[in-house]
Amino acid sequence: MAHLRKKLAADIVALQRAVCDFASGGVLHRGWNQGQRRMALQEMGLSAEGEVRGPLSSHDIVLVTGIVFLAMLFVPLTMRRFVDPEPLSLNLRVLVMVPIIYALAIVLAVYPKSVWAFATRRPGERRPVAAYAVSGALAAVAAFFVSLLFRYAFETPGNLLQVLSTPGTFARAWHLTVERWPWLLMSFFATIAIAWAADDHVATDRPPPSWLRPAEAAVLAGVFMLLQWTVVEVFGYILPPQRAAAMLANLPRMLLTSALIGATIGWYVPHLCRTHGSRRMGGGIARAGPAGHGLSGGLVRAACAASGAGSHPPRRAGRPARR
Repeated sequence: MAHLRKKLAADIVALQRAVCDFASGGVLHRGWNQGQRRMALQEMGLSAEGEVRGPLSSHDIVLVTGIVFLAMLFVPLTMRRFVDPEPLSLNLRVLVMVPIIYALAIVLAVYPKSVWAFATRRPGERRPVAAYAVSGALAAVAAFFVSLLFRYAFETPGNLLQVLSTPGTFARAWHLTVERWPWLLMSFFATIAIAWAADDHVATDRPPPSWLRPAEAAVLAGVFMLLQWTVVEVFGYILPPQRAAAMLANLPRMLLTSALIGATIGWYVPHLCRTHGSRRMGGGIARAGPAGHGLSGGLVRAACAASGAGSHPPRRAGRPARR
C-alpha cells in the first residue's frame, strides 16, 4: 500500500505538470502580451493572482520629481560656493536642509524593515520597538552630520576653498551643531513615529479599514506639531532671550509647516509600506516551469494550484510522512 500511495502521488504530480505545460503552450500561442495571456486563462476558467509590472504610478512620479528637485537645488548651491564668497541665507539653507533630513528619516524608518529581521513585524508578534529606537538614533546621527555640513560649507563667509582653509571653521560649525541638539530630538522621535505608523495593520491578512489612512495622516500631523512645540520650548531655556523670543514669534508658522509635513508623510508612507508589503506576501508568479515556458508557465501553474490541483495529495490526519 505504501508503494502504491507513493506511485499514485508521483503520477498525480506528473499529470498536473503535463496539463499545465499543455495549457501553457496554448496560452503562449494565443496571447502576444501579458494581458492577452491572462484573458486566455480566464476563458479557460482559471485565475492567477500576482504582481504585474506596469507603468510608473503617481507616487513614483512624485518621488522622482522630488529627487530631481533636490538635485537641481543642491548642485547649483554647491557650485555657487566655489565662486561666491557670500554665505547662503538662512531661509535658503532651511529650504534645502529640512527636506533632506526628513527624507533620511523616512528611509531610516522604513528601509531597516526589509533588511533586518528584528525590525520586521510579523503576524502574531509585537511591534519591534527596539528597532524603532535604532532607526531613530540613526536618523538623529544623520541629521547631525547634515546640519554640520550645511553650517560648515554654506554658513561661513568665503568661497568653498576659503572656508576649507580657514582655521577654526570646522570647530565653530561643530560647536553650533551641538548647541542645536533639540532638533536632533525631533529627528529621533519623528523617525520612531514614522516607523510605528509603517507597521500599522501589517500583522494581519485582512484589508486595512478605510479610516486608517486619514487617521495616520492626522496622528502624524499631531505628533509632528507636538515635537515642534517641544523643541521650541526647549530652545527657550537654552538660547539667549532675544533669539528665543524670535523663535517663539515664528511658532505658529513652524507648527503649521510641521503639521503639513506630518500629514503628508502619514498619508503616503504607511500606505505605500502596506501596499508593497502585501505584494511581497502575495508571492511572485514569474517562475519558469520545467517546460521552459517562463512567465506564462508560472501563470498557468499558479492558476492550476488555485483551481485545487495541488502538487501533493492530502495526507491522512495523524499519519506521519514516510521517507
